[in-house]
Amino acid sequence: MLQIEKIFEKVTPKNHSIDGYTNNKIRIKDNTFSIKSIYKIAEHLKWMKEGIKTCDTKILIDSDYIAGQAILTLMESIIYFVMNEWNFKVMYRFSIKDNVLGYQIFKNSILFKYNNKKISIEDYNTEYNQQITVDMDHFRKLCRNNEENRKGKFISITMDEVDTFLKLFEFDDDYRNELAEVIVEIVDNALNHSNGDCILNLNVLKNSYHRYKYVDVALVVIDDIFIGKEIMEYIYKENKSEYSEKNKIVLEAYEKHKKFFDETYNIHSFAMISAFQKYVTTRKMSYTGGTGLTTLIKALIEKSNHNFCYAISGDTNMIFIKEFLKLNEEGLIGFNEENNYKEMPPNKKVVSVNKYDMNINIYNLQFVLKENEYGRQ
Repeated sequence: MLQIEKIFEKVTPKNHSIDGYTNNKIRIKDNTFSIKSIYKIAEHLKWMKEGIKTCDTKILIDSDYIAGQAILTLMESIIYFVMNEWNFKVMYRFSIKDNVLGYQIFKNSILFKYNNKKISIEDYNTEYNQQITVDMDHFRKLCRNNEENRKGKFISITMDEVDTFLKLFEFDDDYRNELAEVIVEIVDNALNHSNGDCILNLNVLKNSYHRYKYVDVALVVIDDIFIGKEIMEYIYKENKSEYSEKNKIVLEAYEKHKKFFDETYNIHSFAMISAFQKYVTTRKMSYTGGTGLTTLIKALIEKSNHNFCYAISGDTNMIFIKEFLKLNEEGLIGFNEENNYKEMPPNKKVVSVNKYDMNINIYNLQFVLKENEYGRQ
């Protein structure tokens, strides 16, 4: 289920109106429209719901840039929820530089159609709830979190759909297969380790003048089950007999890492990096180990000229930086200079505590590829 209401649970109501109660307009003036901006909007909408009981507002977004598709997906979801569940009347206006990549992604979003216009709730709902949308350089799929999709053919079908879409852009077979595999690994993990539906967006944009392809993959789940929550439950569980013996590396590492916990690194952060270890699994009586997702992402990073790949889960940010994504002799990833998962904390450039803590799980992978480097000649 969508459970978008969970995004507001940790947020404290706060009035961000430009003129107090007069017109109930909120202006976002962050240089980049990001998770910080989403948090402000959530604060204001929750204040409206609990404080003044008004139902009309306009959100003015005066930002030059957009952080990525995932942020736009959160905005789409918030608007969908408050219109349908709280009966709010919402208008918004984005003022974005039209010569940047973020604007091209914005044009592919549901938000673009209603920018500075009255929203048709019926039309908006139809677009938002569409299971799959393919439009030129944009692919969107709403992945319902139900038993059939978790255990059935849903993942293989999604793999075929993504692969078919990517064939339109003449990637070479190896790159296309790796990208599709990363995408379905993330979807599979999200469905099996959360209760929320997943929204997958994939943009492939081309710039003929500079001759590059820009690949943007975003998956958003709104849920209070953060990445690594099951790892924490495993750490605290007295009887660990139901779990794989390979998970003991987590306990060994935890005894070392807890000495480093502070305001910038906590047990949530530790659990998140542990969830990315290849042999760690929280599925009871599973002996196969984890997914190797990090090494797949590393393979894509190595083939790109530029990249910005990150995950946000609850209060933890993780940035996938190439130099910290190496497997050591034990098959573990330290996410630090020493490449030592068991004894050393992750590099502060990789893992940090997010002060805009919400019940969200985000993967956003961005790659810039020169034309013909990983396309057909």
